[in-house]
Amino acid sequence: QEQAFIAAAVLVSLGAGPALAGMRALMAAIAPPERVSACFGLYAFVGKATNFAGPLALGLVISLTGSLKLGLACAGVFLVVGIACFALMPARRQSAAGGGA
Repeated sequence: QEQAFIAAAVLVSLGAGPALAGMRALMAAIAPPERVSACFGLYAFVGKATNFAGPLALGLVISLTGSLKLGLACAGVFLVVGIACFALMPARRQSAAGGGA
């Protein structure tokens, strides 16, 4: 069990590092130049908010329903909401001289 846990941790860390770096790079690419600080502040705030909102939602749903499966479905809800928010973002055009990320 310990070896399986360590193997799982290695797999998560191999994916999490590049994913976080990619998210920061995307934020830098899509943030309006005059509002980069505000966008990164919002990015940090949303990260902190989901650190307690996710476990809170999990605990509340499990407490109310007694079902771990329904509680874990909260992760799916957070994922769908995040994808919907991302899909609703207006596209930004890259200037010809500015290149792309």
